[in-house]
Amino acid sequence: MPWNRGGSRCGPRFYQRRRAGQGDHIRSKVAEGVGEADADPDAGCIIYDPGSKRFFTFNGDNKNASAIDPATGKNVETVDLGGGPEFAVADGRGMIYNNLEDKNEVVAIDSRNLQVKSRLPIALVGAPTAIAMDREHRRLFVAGREPAMFGGDECR
Repeated sequence: MPWNRGGSRCGPRFYQRRRAGQGDHIRSKVAEGVGEADADPDAGCIIYDPGSKRFFTFNGDNKNASAIDPATGKNVETVDLGGGPEFAVADGRGMIYNNLEDKNEVVAIDSRNLQVKSRLPIALVGAPTAIAMDREHRRLFVAGREPAMFGGDECR
């Protein structure tokens, strides 16, 4: 079973495990021990958001994101993104930015209220794949495939 590892000094460690025919499962090691939560079968990106203290999975087939409480392993709510998510980054203050590959845009998600707050068109980048953030200066960096290009913008 392949595993992806992630985590940080400010959040719990988590793992993504794929089981044949059963979709994805997230295992989180929190103070109480290890828990497991079901994730969407096409959860391609999983991040921990310190602003809301939740895990988020970004589900390509369903074009949504699932907010998961690491203490209970339960899905808190699913957020419709209106496009196919690729990768995401959390600003640490309660906002998550996710690039939508099929829409050539980045969505800004309020991680506490679980709502899409804004959409940032990035047509020049085209088919965005990677996203990163300079949190100190509040700048997003997005790389795309069509054309292969890199762009940056401020997020306030």
